[in-house]
Amino acid sequence: MISTLPVRRRLASIAAAGALAMTLTACAAPDLGISTAERTASPVPSRSASAGPSQPEPGRTVEAVVPAHAGDVRGVRLAVVIPDERATSRALLEGLRGFAAGNGLVVEEFVATGDAASVDAAFTQALAAEPHIVVGLGAGTVDVFAYNSSQWLDQDFLLLGAQVAEPTSNVCAVVWEGATSRGSGAPADGDLDHTAVAPSRAAEAVSVGVATVMSGESGIVLHLPE
Repeated sequence: MISTLPVRRRLASIAAAGALAMTLTACAAPDLGISTAERTASPVPSRSASAGPSQPEPGRTVEAVVPAHAGDVRGVRLAVVIPDERATSRALLEGLRGFAAGNGLVVEEFVATGDAASVDAAFTQALAAEPHIVVGLGAGTVDVFAYNSSQWLDQDFLLLGAQVAEPTSNVCAVVWEGATSRGSGAPADGDLDHTAVAPSRAAEAVSVGVATVMSGESGIVLHLPE
């Protein structure tokens, strides 16, 4: 079993200068050393500066608006679980890579071959990399993330283009029309449409999802507008 102690020691060793309040409309660099337990809830990212703060209860679906400009998320480390070689997974990965390259995120990729055992192995490898966020790409990662994320409450998780039916407080998801799978354990939230999974949507999902998790909001589902 992989110990989470190195993660906690690494995160606790970096001084936190107050509560992290990062949105995608602000340019303050995130304090990457704040642990999940130490974070203070911040507004969900919004394009409108006049919009009031949102402090959703865990498990809720929140409408999210993609801002015109990304905040400074440089140095945030993502360990990305790629479930298979399908077109949707490739599109999600392309969007994530593009956003990461343009905004200074550090990405490690862990590729599975489509079956549950290989996704589970990729998940374990991603966890061992001790990232800030373990990211799952699409419906192929949901079942493994749904089971394993609840075992590692000190680690943040982010699902793109899919969601966990009953997320724990350390799991955030970003979905949009046509990309709302809940895995094999629950029906999707609406009709699924593989053509809706495009690199541009994936990039939007990464920008909103990373900012939200690093601000301290998690355990929620963010729904992108059409």
